[in-house]
Amino acid sequence: MLEFLVRSLPAFYIFYRWEIQYEPVPQFYQRQQWYDLHFFKGSTAKTGFSYEIQLYWTDHVFEVIRLNTKKKTHSGRSGSVRYAKLQGVGENSIIEWAIQIKIV
Repeated sequence: MLEFLVRSLPAFYIFYRWEIQYEPVPQFYQRQQWYDLHFFKGSTAKTGFSYEIQLYWTDHVFEVIRLNTKKKTHSGRSGSVRYAKLQGVGENSIIEWAIQIKIV
């Protein structure tokens, strides 16, 4: 049940932004139409959280769950590589993707 709740939170957040706050729904036909939008927005959808806010909340959550890591705001990136490997994604594809998002 907890996994379902965690996975559904982004959907509820998007629903709130687009249906409750009447934020314009972006077009997803071309990357240029949505690439500059942030999931966790700042004062507008085109401005994200500041680094300081991201770091504050990441530190807080990591402290609560007693997780120590040097990579704070990008901690999920290397985990994504490990997960892809476990799912059978080829090493060449993983390396190409990792280079594109600048984690190697």
